[in-house]
Amino acid sequence: MKRLILIVFIAIVHFAQAQQQHPRAMVDYDFIFDRPFTTCEKKWVIFPKAADAKNYAFGYIYMDEQAGFTFRLQGAFYIDEDKNFILDSAATPKNSITNYRLESNTRLVALVPLIHYAQLKITAEPEWVKSYYTISHDEAYRDFRRGFNFNAARQCDSALVYLEKVYQKNPNYSGLTFEFVYACNELNQYDRSITILQEAIKNEPDNGMFYRELGYAYLGKKDYDDAITTYQKGIDVLGDKADSQKSEMAINLAQVYKFKGETDSYQEWGKKAKLWAPLNSAVYKHIVSLGF
Repeated sequence: MKRLILIVFIAIVHFAQAQQQHPRAMVDYDFIFDRPFTTCEKKWVIFPKAADAKNYAFGYIYMDEQAGFTFRLQGAFYIDEDKNFILDSAATPKNSITNYRLESNTRLVALVPLIHYAQLKITAEPEWVKSYYTISHDEAYRDFRRGFNFNAARQCDSALVYLEKVYQKNPNYSGLTFEFVYACNELNQYDRSITILQEAIKNEPDNGMFYRELGYAYLGKKDYDDAITTYQKGIDVLGDKADSQKSEMAINLAQVYKFKGETDSYQEWGKKAKLWAPLNSAVYKHIVSLGF
C-alpha cells in the first residue's frame, strides 16, 4: 500500500520541483544528476536545467534544525565553449538571502566540481554556515531534530540512527515515540513498532497518531483483525471531527477490508474516508485516486 506523506513542506522553486515518482539520475553536459539532497548536507550542488535554458541554478544545502533540509540559492551560471563556469550576475542574489525547503521527492542534484569553485566565487564552507550550525541545545535535542528531519525527507534509515541515540538515553523524550515508530514502520520493523506503541497507548490512550501507526504496523504484518480493531479505536478516539488523520485511518481500514475480500465494508469505509478528508489534501487526492 502506498504510504501517505505525513509531513507537509513549504514552497519549493521550479528547479527543485517534485516529481510523481522517485527521480531518476540524469546526465546533462558533464554533470550526472544522481545524488539525493539528503546526501549533500553542507555541500555545493547544481540543479538540472530545462533543455532550452541557459543557466544552471546552484547553491548550498544545509539542515535547518527547525525547518529541515534547506537549499540556499547562491546564483546561476552558464558554461562557455571552453567549459568555464560563468556567473550570471543578473540571476545572482546580491543583497538578499533566498532559501528553499527541500521536499522528500526533490529532484536529484549534482555536486559543484571543486575545480570550478574559484570561477563561481565560492569556498568549501561559506562564512555564514557556522552560525547556522551553532546550536545551543543539548545533544538529545540535536539528535532528535536530525532524526525528525530525516524522517521528513523519507530517509528513515538515517533518521533511526539519531533517534536510537535518544531512545537509549530517554525513551520518554518528548515527541520521540511517534518519530521512532514512524521510522520503524517505514523500515518494516513492525514488531518493534507494535511493542513500543502498545505501551505508549497505555500512557496516552487518546493519541490518534499512535493508533494510526499501530494499525499500519499490524497491516504490514497482515494481521488484519488487529489492524481493524486498532483503526476503529483510533477513529473513535478522534471523535466527530473530520481531518486528514481520521480520514487516513479510514482509508487504510478500507484497504484492510479489501485485502480480506469484504467489498461492502471496503466501499463503506472508503466513502467515509472521503467525507472526512479535507478537500485538496494529500489524503483526499489519494482516496480519489482509488475511485471514491
